[in-house]
Amino acid sequence: MQSEFYPFQADDTRLYFDFLSVSPEKTIRKAVIFTPLSARKMFNLALVDVRPDGSVCDKTISNNGDFEKIMATVFQCVARFFEYYPWAQVYLQANTPARNRLYRIIISKELSQIKKYYEIYGTNDSVTEPFEVEKEYHHYIIKFKRI
Repeated sequence: MQSEFYPFQADDTRLYFDFLSVSPEKTIRKAVIFTPLSARKMFNLALVDVRPDGSVCDKTISNNGDFEKIMATVFQCVARFFEYYPWAQVYLQANTPARNRLYRIIISKELSQIKKYYEIYGTNDSVTEPFEVEKEYHHYIIKFKRI
């Protein structure tokens, strides 16, 4: 993504990234967390709010007016993740239909840029196929494109 993104920090494993979502009204600490799944090479991507006590929540609707900047930051985190885990696959599933729609819109909008470096697939039920614009999917899989 060529959009503006937030500065972020990664832990030593490159599985945990955090950044601040900033608006005139509030500042929200966010994290992008990659968790290994039972499927070999597959990592779940979670975008979460980090509460003051350090716990995380993926159900919060922040409405901070910076969704595109947040998603650009997530894509930057994905790029950094793939620098350390080029063999991995990233699994992305929204926790609400509305959020899934937003993910689909952003992916569709940035598809030409994304496809330069990554393969992206959509999955419905047990069928996985190359991502198609305007088609609804239950979840997405992102792979680093080997050149």
